[in-house]
Amino acid sequence: MDRAANVTSIDALRALRVAILQFEADARDAVTLLVLEVRKAVDWLESDRTRYWPEECRKASEWVAEARNELARCQLTYGSEQAPSCYAQKKALEQAKRRLRLCEEKIKIVRQWIRSVRGEMHEFEGRMARMNNCLDADVPRAVAALERMLLALERYAEATAPAPPDSGPPSSAAATDATREPGGPPGNSSESRP
Repeated sequence: MDRAANVTSIDALRALRVAILQFEADARDAVTLLVLEVRKAVDWLESDRTRYWPEECRKASEWVAEARNELARCQLTYGSEQAPSCYAQKKALEQAKRRLRLCEEKIKIVRQWIRSVRGEMHEFEGRMARMNNCLDADVPRAVAALERMLLALERYAEATAPAPPDSGPPSSAAATDATREPGGPPGNSSESRP
């Protein structure tokens, strides 16, 4: 199995390594931001809305009681023969009842949303756990593999690099060393012997 790697730029692999590390940092920031936003929404539902609508329901109940009292006072003001229509009081009572029904409905809706959001939150946390696992395990493995490849390619590039061009004839010292016999005095060569 003879397959050649067609690597045209080691610098591109270095840039890829840097990009992967930047992706890891950005992804961690995004995961943290998502988790915080989801928790904020869940807290809003579980803390704020679960207090707000029951309080509004209590106020609406008081409003209904006041509207009933106003209507009763209006109807008692005159005798049955001259009873006024009490139109404004009747409208106020109907409006108060509508508000009370709305508040009661909102309490039910908030409970449904809390159940639904908790289920979605559980699924979201599972997906974020997989993402964190990828960032904790897969990304470092990929970076380590790239570093090994870069090191191997750099060694290969150094080993196959062409030798530097010769700088001219050898120096005179090198020439005299080449003509000297081993163990003999400098300047003696085998050609100068008798």
